[in-house]
Amino acid sequence: LNTGMTDEGGYCIATVAGNGTYTYLCVLLGVPQENGQYTEVRSLIDWAFSAFGNVELIPEGKKVGSVSVRLSDEAKSVDLYTTGSISGYFPTDILSSPEFVMRCTTESDTLDAPIRAGEEIGHLTLMYEGHVIGSVSVVAKVDVSKSGFLSAMAAMKNLTGRRWIRISLVTAVLLASLYALFVLLYHRNK
Repeated sequence: LNTGMTDEGGYCIATVAGNGTYTYLCVLLGVPQENGQYTEVRSLIDWAFSAFGNVELIPEGKKVGSVSVRLSDEAKSVDLYTTGSISGYFPTDILSSPEFVMRCTTESDTLDAPIRAGEEIGHLTLMYEGHVIGSVSVVAKVDVSKSGFLSAMAAMKNLTGRRWIRISLVTAVLLASLYALFVLLYHRNK
């Protein structure tokens, strides 16, 4: 603890305060009234102990979203869970702050089965006041198997979705129709 006073600087105090977990160094300059620095420093330290601390932002194993699944008849979506926790020294009200943002990103909006439990699906990024403060992987907790039928249907759709395949199919149907018409007319004329 050190106190002092100058005409230009007013009443001043430099002190250290701790609560067993955190220690703060507090320096006040320019307090206008005599002995006011003691009241001011006490208020400031009380505020610091109540407004800041170790905050768990995201626990390990927390469900943070889901993603759609294709090619499976057992699940239409899979839930995403964090693989680790993120905590640190932050304002104690950070989780309710509009400046605190959680963004879960995956490679795609829709995943194709099969999906294995524990498979990394994406990442959860935490931001505060526009700065990244942490990131953790997100995984599926359950296996989702691939449906053979739905896979075959998707392959057919993919195949028939190609322009040259469609042109070839239309051409084959037209040629087959012309051949059938020719054979029919040929046998009718005999």
